[in-house]
Amino acid sequence: MNRDPAPTAGPSVSTPVRVPGSARRTTSIEMDTRDGLVLAGRARDLVTPTRGDAVVVDEAAFQARLGDYLGGQIIEAFTASPTIDGLEGLIGRSASRGFRRELQRLADEQGMVGRPIFQPISFSDRLLNRLAIMAATAGPHMAASGPKWKK
Repeated sequence: MNRDPAPTAGPSVSTPVRVPGSARRTTSIEMDTRDGLVLAGRARDLVTPTRGDAVVVDEAAFQARLGDYLGGQIIEAFTASPTIDGLEGLIGRSASRGFRRELQRLADEQGMVGRPIFQPISFSDRLLNRLAIMAATAGPHMAASGPKWKK
C-alpha cells in the first residue's frame, strides 16, 4: 500500500505560545551562494517568567565568507557578536580542518562555552560550529555552480 503524505498547510504565521517559567534557545543560519559562500547565523536565549512577557537574556550572531571552496573552504572574513578575541586568526584557514578544535579553544579561554555563541551540549546547537557543517553540506551545490569555485 502506497500512501502519500498529507500536504503541508503552508508556513506558520505565528510562534507557539510561550509557557510561563520556560526557557528557549533558538538558532538560525542563512546561506547565500550568489557570490561565493556567505553564512550568517543568529541565536538567542529567551526566558518566560511565571508572570509577564518573555525576556531575551543572551544573544549572538556571526557572519563568515568562505572562498576557494573546492580547495579547502578557506575563511576570507569572519565576525561574531559577542566579540571573540582571536577569531581573526581563523581568517585564511580552512573552515573544516582544525576549525572546531581552534574554536573550542577560544571559547574555553573566554568563557563563551554554554552561551548562544558556543553551546557544547549538543553538536547541532553550536552556532559557530555550524559554520563547518554548513560549509561541508554546501559542497554539491558549490561544485555544480561552475568555475568560480575552482581556483
